Amino acid sequence: MEKAEEIFKEMGTKDLVSYNTLLNIYATLGLTEKAESLFEEMKKQKSLSPDIVSYCVVIVMYMKKRSQSANAKRVYLEMLSKGISDSTLDPSLQQRLRRMTESKKE
Repeated sequence: MEKAEEIFKEMGTKDLVSYNTLLNIYATLGLTEKAESLFEEMKKQKSLSPDIVSYCVVIVMYMKKRSQSANAKRVYLEMLSKGISDSTLDPSLQQRLRRMTESKKE
């Protein structure tokens, strides 16, 4: 992971693939705070915006922990508000998220 971070920092221009790759590494390793920070950094970029892959990585990261389901719901709703369709999500994940947003509880 340190090598990936080093390469990322040394990159001149970072594209969506480089952000999503590092985001996925953080999420896979359970480094939630680092993933959140990188995701927020992505959203501040003028030259790119998180895509379905970015949102999916973050949502799945949150869905793995029951205590983070409210965050998964928040990110899912944010994704939809940005006009990003959930039609390419895994059908079971899509169903869970839709049920969660229909629920009154967070």
